[in-house]
Amino acid sequence: MNFWTLDFETYFDKDYTLQKLTTEAYIRDPRFEALGLAAVRGDEARWIEQPDIPAFLATIDWNTVTVLMHHAQFDGLILSHHYGKRPKFFLDTLSMARAKLGLHRSVGLAALSEHFNLQPKSVPYELFKGKRYQELLSAGDLLGNLGAGALHDARLCRDIYEILASDFPADELRLIDLTVRMFTEPCLEGDLEKLGEIWTEENNRKNGHLHTLGVTRKEINSNQILIELFKAEGVDVAYKDGKNGQIPAFGRNDAFMQELVESDDERISLLAQARLGLRSTIDQTRAERLGNMATRGRLPVYLRYCGAHTTRWSGGDQVNWQNFRRGGELRKAICAPEGACLVVVDSSQIECRILNCFVGQADVVHKFTTGADPYTGIASIATDVISPRKIRLSAAPVSSWS
Repeated sequence: MNFWTLDFETYFDKDYTLQKLTTEAYIRDPRFEALGLAAVRGDEARWIEQPDIPAFLATIDWNTVTVLMHHAQFDGLILSHHYGKRPKFFLDTLSMARAKLGLHRSVGLAALSEHFNLQPKSVPYELFKGKRYQELLSAGDLLGNLGAGALHDARLCRDIYEILASDFPADELRLIDLTVRMFTEPCLEGDLEKLGEIWTEENNRKNGHLHTLGVTRKEINSNQILIELFKAEGVDVAYKDGKNGQIPAFGRNDAFMQELVESDDERISLLAQARLGLRSTIDQTRAERLGNMATRGRLPVYLRYCGAHTTRWSGGDQVNWQNFRRGGELRKAICAPEGACLVVVDSSQIECRILNCFVGQADVVHKFTTGADPYTGIASIATDVISPRKIRLSAAPVSSWS
């Protein structure tokens, strides 16, 4: 069977690390270096050092091979970006574990090994931190230790897969493969000029507010200073519960700030707008991230399979491609390659729609189809059911409740 488990080991240091960079930025960075590759197939286990990786990969028939990885977006992008290899099928134990074990549990390789009572993960990464391949060659047994640990981890990945795959739906495996390929085989292109315009316009808008108000970014971001600025305008600041007590209600969704934005007093309104604009910079941040990504090539789409508690996808790599604002300029900066077109699919209320299909609520599905409001009737029934006149409180003591 043409089935390989692959695990790349790569250079990292205190600044160049996945803790500080996105997966895409780390792999496409000029500092990137593959130190070696662990490859396991059946009883065959090979540690391939950096110079021999291209030759080894050339021996594999990529039109027929299935590749198993833990966090396939990472190893898969290395495979495609640096070596130009695309397997016929991806399997990813990280995605599978999320689906089967839920989001309340860590699904890293070490945590899964412990959960399934397997041998613990063994690569001592601190020994290799900041060391290039040539340094490892002259550092005694370090490179050999790295290879042994990587092969152990590859075997762990295979053992975990065999446990998770016992009753895993084949359709979901195909969905995982598709999700991984959206990242490892990118096709979307970013309009750098448009993304730059979005960033500049948002930045000018914020700076314009600050100039008009005569305050600095630091001042507008300080809760205490903003409280004083509002007090100077005769505004009594509202508070809300925070983790450690009462905090100013300065959030975008706080009714207090929404009212101030609509204030007839221009200075009060600008203060509120400036605070919300500086604290919520999602369009500018996304434009910057997509722009930086576009300078390195096509735009990999990272979605986390079963990343939400409802098992739908969530965003990954610091961008959620599912919630770009409808009608926003960002959507216009994402382009299809020549010869293709880009179709935006609206997944509004998708979970409610699918759930009603599953339970046979054809009447509710019909309301969605015709554009009718599916919630009014449900709300009326719920209101009637929980009416105070129908509630009967138990007189039993709390200690007797089951």
